[in-house]
Amino acid sequence: MIYLLEDDDSIRKLVIYALQSQGYEAAGFERPSEFWHAMGRRLPELVLLDVMLPEEDGLSVLKKLRSATATAAIPVIMLTAKNTEFDRVTGLDCGAHTPGLWGGNNYPLIRYSWICLADLVRFTGKSLVGGEIMLV
Repeated sequence: MIYLLEDDDSIRKLVIYALQSQGYEAAGFERPSEFWHAMGRRLPELVLLDVMLPEEDGLSVLKKLRSATATAAIPVIMLTAKNTEFDRVTGLDCGAHTPGLWGGNNYPLIRYSWICLADLVRFTGKSLVGGEIMLV
């Protein structure tokens, strides 16, 4: 199961459709409260997380995921338009990293196109346990 926390309805529908069309079981949530409710019922194998959200921001959600034993190892891909140096440092402070990826470099903000998302999800699910990639 893949969970997507994204408040933009058109992006949420597009990503869920793309994942399901590739054979993934996926559920989308508009608000963090909906996401946390679902997390109480079933833990996903992967979380796709927007940064700018209502109720609480994605970095706060990431911190909570990393602080709980039951969710600390769930891979998280952060989808964001934020890409300044400050955003990179903030992402690192919250635990975003890419261990063993791209020659061992730790860059929390990596540019990808939407068309690469399914391949990235496939790669993440197999190889990137406990890591995060912030897509911009």
